[in-house]
Amino acid sequence: MLIAQSGALCSIQPRVAFKSKSAGFTLIEILVVVVLIGLLASVAVVTISSNSLNRDLEEQSRKLHAFLMLSLEEAVLRNTEIGLTIDSEGYEFLQYEDRKQRWLTAGVEFLRPVKFPEWLAIELEREVGEKVSLGDSEDEVNDQEDLKIPDIMLFSSEEVTPFKISLQIENDSDVQYRIWSNGFNGIQLALPGEEIDEFEN
Repeated sequence: MLIAQSGALCSIQPRVAFKSKSAGFTLIEILVVVVLIGLLASVAVVTISSNSLNRDLEEQSRKLHAFLMLSLEEAVLRNTEIGLTIDSEGYEFLQYEDRKQRWLTAGVEFLRPVKFPEWLAIELEREVGEKVSLGDSEDEVNDQEDLKIPDIMLFSSEEVTPFKISLQIENDSDVQYRIWSNGFNGIQLALPGEEIDEFEN
């Protein structure tokens, strides 16, 4: 800008004021971000844990179903009677010994006793509406094997005592697998959401 003063031209440059501004975050903003990250991380962990338990539940259900199918085949092939005793901690297959007139632990390798994981909840129903109270195996410890009595029996005639076993994650009934038999049509596995009209109440 040129300004005339006392016959002389003076050049005056305009002054531009720059305001300094801090670009940092406040402590409250940082804390909010940390809390949000923590919440998102916890949701992710719960989701991963839930999916993992659902996969484990399916594996436990399919394994028990497969063992029951194998034990029924074993009963037919060997012309013997096989039983399943089950409680809240696990299950064991028994075989009836004619000479000793009692049930003994099955001597077949693939029918060894199985322990349930702690998170698994199980329910046994014999016939329709006859729910069986499943205690802890520690409450039923007895050294005399002749006192073992199966909860479910699989006969050499290929018949089975009617039953329904429900398996789910403890305190979570949204995902439930059911293994069942009406006594004559084999042993079935019902996936979550499937109906089992031949045994359902």
